[in-house]
Order: sequence, then C-alpha cells, then structure tokens
Amino acid sequence: MKIPVLWVSENRNTNENIERIVKNIEYHIDKLAWEVDMKKPWDIFWRKKAEHCKKLAEQSASIAQSEKLETQEAWLLHIILLSHDIGRFIETLEDSNTLRWWIRHWILSTQYLEEHDLLDGLDPKEKQTILDAIQY
Repeated sequence: MKIPVLWVSENRNTNENIERIVKNIEYHIDKLAWEVDMKKPWDIFWRKKAEHCKKLAEQSASIAQSEKLETQEAWLLHIILLSHDIGRFIETLEDSNTLRWWIRHWILSTQYLEEHDLLDGLDPKEKQTILDAIQY
C-alpha cells in the first residue's frame, strides 16, 4: 500500500520506515488470514476480516484530512487501523473460547506487534501511542 501524499515527510528515511512498517504488518495480516483459512477453509469470515483491516487503514487518509491531523498523527492512525484486529486471528488459531476472543483480542494484537517487532523503527512514544490506541 502506498502512503498517501498527505503523509509524506520531508525526511526520506521516515517515509521508507513507514512504508516498511505498513508492508510488514500487511504481510503478517495476510499470513495469519492464510493460516486461519488452512485451519477453517469453510469460514470466509477471516478472509473478510483481513480485507476489513486493510480497507479501514485506507480510510485513515480521509479521516486524517477531515480531522486535520498532523502528518505524524495521520500515519500513526493508519498503522493503528491496519493492526487493530490481529488478535482475532490469533484467538482463532488457538481455538479460544468465543467470549474470551471478544474480550482479549486487543491484548493479543498488541502482544503480536511487540513479539514480531512490527513497530521497530518507531520512536518509543509513537510505538506506545499505537499500542495504547489498540487497547481502547
């Protein structure tokens, strides 16, 4: 996914870092969706859930524009929306109880991001902003 022009920083390293983080998260979402699909091929909900994450992230550009967010806030929003449901895939792979799934998927989302170093390269404050936002 190409970063919207609205978000392009004057610092080329920042742009490359953001693109790397977004592509890496997208790769992990596709990988998790594929793993769930192999486990439950009859359940198309998970393919839709991966699409949901990506489409929501795509909408972040218009949200950022309407809310007049700064560049940094705009791409943080993009990463938050893209990665917010990762824990739902993990719960399914673990065959967890459905009630627990709805309660703790956000915990698993933040753990997965940290365990797989998907936010590496971000300032610690930016990283914490993303993790905190997913928990709400």
